[in-house]
Amino acid sequence: VGNAGSARVNGVEAELLTRPMSGLELFANYSYQDGKYKNLVLEGADFTGNHMIFTPSHTLTSGFTYTADLGGSSLVLDGDVMFRSRNYFTVDNDTEQSNKYRGLVNGSVTYNFPGDQWSLQFWAKNLTNIRQRANVGTFDALFAIPAADFFAGNAAYSGRYIEPRTWGATLRFNM
Repeated sequence: VGNAGSARVNGVEAELLTRPMSGLELFANYSYQDGKYKNLVLEGADFTGNHMIFTPSHTLTSGFTYTADLGGSSLVLDGDVMFRSRNYFTVDNDTEQSNKYRGLVNGSVTYNFPGDQWSLQFWAKNLTNIRQRANVGTFDALFAIPAADFFAGNAAYSGRYIEPRTWGATLRFNM
């Protein structure tokens, strides 16, 4: 456990929303972050100049929403895609403990019943079924790995991946 002596994050964010025709919204969000440790020494190791953890340099999300008026009811189509550059989980910037998203796609179709009290949505997440790490950690405790590995300074990695392609339906009632 330790604290960064100092760190710096510079960046810019831009958002675009347009309605090119009735019922259609297109959007795009882009962010650039340059987050680096200006001074970080932990247990004798110098990580100065490394990228800050959980700070991807580039993130881009774009998508659309189309709403069709059906005379008292409506049909809404949504879709989005996200790209994100490498994101480190550790201060040593180990690529084995990092992730990047290359086209995470989500979508949904929603029917709003007349009166807007009830809606039925069919949705899907991670349509391209990409397998990327959501996070990674190490188990370097004696109970998690063989004693010889523990005393040799080795560790076992543990992580969680983003959910695979999932889909479902949601029925809503608004009071």
